[in-house]
Amino acid sequence: TVHLREDRRHITDRDVRILRQTLDTRMNLEMAVTEEMLAIAVETKPHFCCLVPEKRQEVTTEGGLDVAGQRDKMRDACKRLADAGIQVSLFIDADEEQIKAAAEVGAPFIEIHTGCYADAKTDAEQAQELARIAK
Repeated sequence: TVHLREDRRHITDRDVRILRQTLDTRMNLEMAVTEEMLAIAVETKPHFCCLVPEKRQEVTTEGGLDVAGQRDKMRDACKRLADAGIQVSLFIDADEEQIKAAAEVGAPFIEIHTGCYADAKTDAEQAQELARIAK
C-alpha cells in the first residue's frame, strides 16, 4: 500500500510508477478523490485503489469519506476506476449510512476507519468501540 497525497508528502508520482513496474505483488494505491489522482490511477493501473479523504493539515487520516454526502462524485470515481480494471475500496467510518451509501455507489469493498478504537484508553472504551464497529 502506498498513499500518493496531493502534497506528495509521502511519495511522488515517479515513485508510484516505478513501484507499479517493479513490484512482484499487488499494489494498493491510497488516494484522494480528485481528477488529478484519478488520472494517475487510470494511467498506472494499480491492482487496487482505496479512496480516502485528504486534508493537507492532517498528519494521518482522521476519519472516513463522506460517501453519503458525495454520492455522484463517489459513483463516478468508482466507475472510472472499475472501467480501468482497478478494484476499488472506500475508506469510511463505521456508520450504517456510509456503509449503505458505499454499496449504492458501486464500491465492492470498504475499509473501516478504526481510529476511535485505537485511541480508546480503557478496556471498556475499547469494547464499546469494537461493538460499534461490529454493528
